[in-house]
Amino acid sequence: LIQRVKKGQIPHAQLFLGPQGSGQLPLALAYAQYLNCLDPQDDDSCGNCNSCRKSAKFIHPDIHYFFPIFGAKALCIHFIEKWRTALQNNPYQSEVEWMQQLEAENKQANITADACKELVRNVGFKAFEGKYKIFIVWQAERLGKEGNRLLKTIEEPPPNTILLLLAEEENRLLSTILSRTQQVNIPSFSDQAVQQYLSQQAGVSTEQAAQAALLANGNMSSALQILQQSNDEVTRHLITWIN
Repeated sequence: LIQRVKKGQIPHAQLFLGPQGSGQLPLALAYAQYLNCLDPQDDDSCGNCNSCRKSAKFIHPDIHYFFPIFGAKALCIHFIEKWRTALQNNPYQSEVEWMQQLEAENKQANITADACKELVRNVGFKAFEGKYKIFIVWQAERLGKEGNRLLKTIEEPPPNTILLLLAEEENRLLSTILSRTQQVNIPSFSDQAVQQYLSQQAGVSTEQAAQAALLANGNMSSALQILQQSNDEVTRHLITWIN
């Protein structure tokens, strides 16, 4: 991705495809931050400029987020504060965890027709301060047939506009979307990578991190959940049994 940026060969519509917990969302967030960084480094954004600070807090005016929601006439912007909190707590979140944040576990969430209209409308505006206007569509499978509303935008967006669609299940995406996006395949994490992340970022012991990584099978979201539930009796028995 970085090499494409350096060569000026940035696809205007990309599909980040990978299994749950593989990191499509953190990668998309880091990529968006890099694209608008005022002082990009050889291997990442600088992390210190005004653009990077806003991106890291998910408040950059030219990075827009779309995700499953529920409710008549609901728009993603209505849930943006909960979204920011969820990303700060766990950028590897699953859809189930997101719905728990919304206290709507038993409701059907989708990226609605009104949300698609909101995206198309925002695409028409000029960038406020960044080099690029970036639209991150998380759980793109939830577009369903409403994805047809985005086809023209995906195929011919305005200059300096980038759409990043994130998905876990390719067979649930419209073929017309697949044919209009450049696919980036993202594999599951290795157990070693999960263990290293948990040790460094979650502040747990090497033994705890190794146990969670073994149970998670490359799913970072599951690994973090396992740590949160480590005091649960069933989990303790399971870890003891595996050991």
